[in-house]
Amino acid sequence: MIRLLLRLYPRRWRDRYGAELGDLVTQLVADGRPRHRIVADLVRGAADAHLHSGVAMLRSYRFAAGIGMLYGLAVGAILAVVFYLSNITFATTKDTDGLNVLVGWLAVLGVLGLAGWQAGRRPSGRYAPLVAGALAGLLVGASIVATFAVLDTVYVDIIGRQEQKIAALAAAGGDDMRTFLHRQVVQMAYGLIPALTVIGAGLGAVGGLLARSAMPIRR
Repeated sequence: MIRLLLRLYPRRWRDRYGAELGDLVTQLVADGRPRHRIVADLVRGAADAHLHSGVAMLRSYRFAAGIGMLYGLAVGAILAVVFYLSNITFATTKDTDGLNVLVGWLAVLGVLGLAGWQAGRRPSGRYAPLVAGALAGLLVGASIVATFAVLDTVYVDIIGRQEQKIAALAAAGGDDMRTFLHRQVVQMAYGLIPALTVIGAGLGAVGGLLARSAMPIRR
């Protein structure tokens, strides 16, 4: 009966305190404490443990969401500036991206993993790192789409002179450049945002595992 009541406690709580509580209950029984009082105390204690565990988990997920929003919006703002400078201020008709794009994407992926690592430094919330990475990825993707939606609308005359845009327009069958650019933004929204959300979730989970593996084991 007592063993079954101990299983009412959260698993994380049992792993940390279960042995001590079991010894305490055994001692109380040996001392003649009424069993109904022991049962009542155990049930009350289990309810309290679940309550505190739930509050801690909620705080962990709120923290993870805050981290995801902070990292996602910060990266999105930086990318908006980079895209403006590269496509408008220092625009060229030739495609000169190459290595810069690769380095930029690696940096973005690293930030998504870092968001999960930051969220994983808190002990509660098993999926908190995944949430942080997924939200960061979603906001980065949304920021990229929003940036290009604005640039392609306001600066269509500049962006429309890029060689790769002209070639892509010709391959697509020859709509006017503004319509073509808007259609590309819509396609980007359908592909990039879900992809970065999923990738962010995966990298966030990996970052969380790395953070938790480095945390000292509590006894």
